[in-house]
Amino acid sequence: MMAFQHIEEAMKMVLVRLESLTYFRLKDYTYYDLKPKFNSIQNAAMGRLIDMLKIYTDDVSLITELKEIKKQRNQVAHQSLLMTVEEMNDKETIHLKASELEELKKFANATLMIICERWGGLDKTLNKIAAEQGTGANGDSAVAPSP
Repeated sequence: MMAFQHIEEAMKMVLVRLESLTYFRLKDYTYYDLKPKFNSIQNAAMGRLIDMLKIYTDDVSLITELKEIKKQRNQVAHQSLLMTVEEMNDKETIHLKASELEELKKFANATLMIICERWGGLDKTLNKIAAEQGTGANGDSAVAPSP
């Protein structure tokens, strides 16, 4: 289950940074309130996070993988560990369940790596923009409000 949580947290971090990038690009032209966006991201379930991320990527394969991970996570969380007494006493069944979970963990970790590789440079980009902008035209700090 930790791999799923890592993916969720990675999506939240990416979305916060993408929204901050949007803020920096728009703040000189129009008001852009980040607080509701940040709150929405922090409170979103995995399905909603995937929908939010779709705005920022045309990588259909990644979105498909994330949806599959969500489906698998829900199955693991709600049904996978439910076993009959006979199944709990059957070493082969236990081994099979453990193997399935290990394969799912590998799949989830590979997807997490894709997210990190794709958006790993966001902090650098945001720091560069903040340094370039210094203060905005209206005297505001160039740093996006914290979530």
